[in-house]
Amino acid sequence: MITNLIDIIYKLVAIIGIIVAGLWAYFLYIKKRIGVWNLEVSVLPEQIEYSDKHSILMVNVSLKNIGSVKILPGSRGCELSVKQVP
Repeated sequence: MITNLIDIIYKLVAIIGIIVAGLWAYFLYIKKRIGVWNLEVSVLPEQIEYSDKHSILMVNVSLKNIGSVKILPGSRGCELSVKQVP
């Protein structure tokens, strides 16, 4: 009788443990996206005039990894495209 009760309790604890582990994995990897890169890009443009008709555009770009996964740069590094808008 007692061994049957202990066996049932053991199985319930195992089921609860599996459910808790599944919820924990769901929270970390789906909700918080802990395994995904999280790169924050900050772009600060500034126009500097050096004559009446000419000016220079200075752009400060900051990259910050706010995630928990290490980001490694590729062989091409980081590219910035600038287009003239009429």
